[in-house]
Amino acid sequence: MTKVGEGSGPAKEPNVGNYKAELDTSSRKFLTALEQYNKSQNPEEQKHLRTVMDQQMAAIQSSVRELKKHGFHKEAEKVAKDYKDYQDEETNENYTCLHNDIETLRDLNKSI
Repeated sequence: MTKVGEGSGPAKEPNVGNYKAELDTSSRKFLTALEQYNKSQNPEEQKHLRTVMDQQMAAIQSSVRELKKHGFHKEAEKVAKDYKDYQDEETNENYTCLHNDIETLRDLNKSI
């Protein structure tokens, strides 16, 4: 049995690589849910997908807050605004803007 204070040392601090990986995963899941939501005609499925999108957007914003030092600030604000616009009015234009901005955020994530 391990005693308090023994072990492999303190917990590892999250690093940029961890936040980038989380951002990639969350944005991929968000896009999948967004695409399915946009195609679905089933209100129950849409409700579930909206919950998934909300959760993934929260994870995206959390990662981006940690990555702001690396140029994510402006694109992250645009994604958050476009998601709100899409929630307010589910038009093809708002869908396309949101989808493209998530893809741009993913590309920015890969370039750092």
